[in-house]
Amino acid sequence: SGQSNKVEYLMEMSNTVTETDRWQQEYQILFDRVPCYISVIGEDYRIVRANEAFRNNFGNVIGQHCYKVYKRRNTKCPNCPAEKTFKDGNVHHSTQQGISKAGEKIHYAVSTSPLMRDSETVAHVIEISDDITELKKLEHDVIEAERLAAVGQTVAGLAHSIKNLLMGLEGGKYIVSLGLNKNDKNMINQ
Repeated sequence: SGQSNKVEYLMEMSNTVTETDRWQQEYQILFDRVPCYISVIGEDYRIVRANEAFRNNFGNVIGQHCYKVYKRRNTKCPNCPAEKTFKDGNVHHSTQQGISKAGEKIHYAVSTSPLMRDSETVAHVIEISDDITELKKLEHDVIEAERLAAVGQTVAGLAHSIKNLLMGLEGGKYIVSLGLNKNDKNMINQ
C-alpha cells in the first residue's frame, strides 16, 4: 500500500511538471509570435533575448549591445529609455530612429519596463517596440503637402497682385492714349 502512494505521488508530480512545460511552451510561442519587437536587455545593455519579429528585422543579435543593433552606434544612445528604467525602475516611452539589418531607416515607438531581481533591483529591461515607419512617412507627406499648399496660396496671391498692377497700368495707358488722340493735355496729365 505504501508503494502505491509513492507511485501516485510521482504521477501527480509528473503531471505538474508536464503542465509547467506546456505553459512554458505557450509562453514561448506568445513571446515569439507577438507582432512587435521585443528584446530583453541586461545591465550591460547586451540583448539577452529577442522575439521572432525582432530577429527578422534586426538579425540574430543575442549578446550584442542594443545600441549597436538598433542604431549601429558604438556608445549608448542619448536619452535612452532603457537606461532610465535601469536607474529608476519605472516604465518609459519614446520614439526612436534606427537601422534595420537590411540597412533601411526605421522609426519605432518603444516602451521599456523593468524585470526586477527583487523589490528594488532591476535585473533586466524589456523593450517592446512598434514599427511606426509608415506613420512617419505619412506624417512627412502631410507636412510636405501643407507646405506646397502654402506655396501655392502665396503664388496665387502674388499673381492676383501683379494682375491688379497690370490692370492699373492698362487703365493709365488707355487714358494717356485717349488724351494723345484727342490732343487733350489735361487728360494726359491726370
